[in-house]
Amino acid sequence: MIQGEFDEIGQLFFKIELIAATGEVLPVMALLYTGSTEWLAIN
Repeated sequence: MIQGEFDEIGQLFFKIELIAATGEVLPVMALLYTGSTEWLAIN
């Protein structure tokens, strides 16, 4: 299960970790977009 937070306009943000080719872990906030595409927007 993913835990996230809603902002003031109802968008769902949650933390994910990207892993670089060097093995470095980069924590980022992601926006769950449930529109017609299957993309994940990252801020």
